[in-house]
Amino acid sequence: MTAVATFARDEYFISNGSETFALSVRDTAWRVFGLGCSALFYELDVDALVASFSTGTYELEREGVQTDNGSTIRLTVETPAIEVDPSRHGVLQRIYVEMNARGQSLTPTLLIDNTEVVLTAITNSVRSTVEIAQHRTGRVFGLRLASTTLAQRVDLFGVEMDVYAPTPAKGVGA
Repeated sequence: MTAVATFARDEYFISNGSETFALSVRDTAWRVFGLGCSALFYELDVDALVASFSTGTYELEREGVQTDNGSTIRLTVETPAIEVDPSRHGVLQRIYVEMNARGQSLTPTLLIDNTEVVLTAITNSVRSTVEIAQHRTGRVFGLRLASTTLAQRVDLFGVEMDVYAPTPAKGVGA
C-alpha cells in the first residue's frame, strides 16, 4: 500500500488512494473526505492544497467555491452518542439543532440503540435553533445530519438532546 501526505493549514492530510483523512493538530479531530487521491501537495505562497485523482488534478477546499468540480457536495455529520444508563431506559424528549442551512435541506436520522429513524428534513435560511419534538425510549441516543445536494456552505453551531432519565422508585429496578 502506498500513502501520500502533506501538512497544510494546521492539518495533516493523508491518503492511501482509497480514502483521504485530515487530522487537525489544533483540536486533534479527524475528518474523512470520502475519496482517495494519488498525490497531495500544499503550495504555501498561494495557500493552495492540491490533490491528484484519476479524473485530474484539483485544488481541495478552496475558499468561496461551493461545488466539487461542478458537482454538489455531500455532507454527513454524526454526534457522539449519549448513553443514559446501562441499567435503564431514558426518554428522548426533544432535539435542538442550531444551524444556518442557507435554504438547503438536511435530513436528520435519529440513532437509538443501533436503530435508525429517519426524521422529517429540516431547512432554514438564517442562524436559528430548530426544535425537533420526540418521545422515544432507549439507552443510547445519537443524531446524524446528512445531505447529498449542498451547493452552499452549511454552518452547524450545535446539537443538543433533551433526555429524561427517570430514577427508579426505591426498591425497584437495578
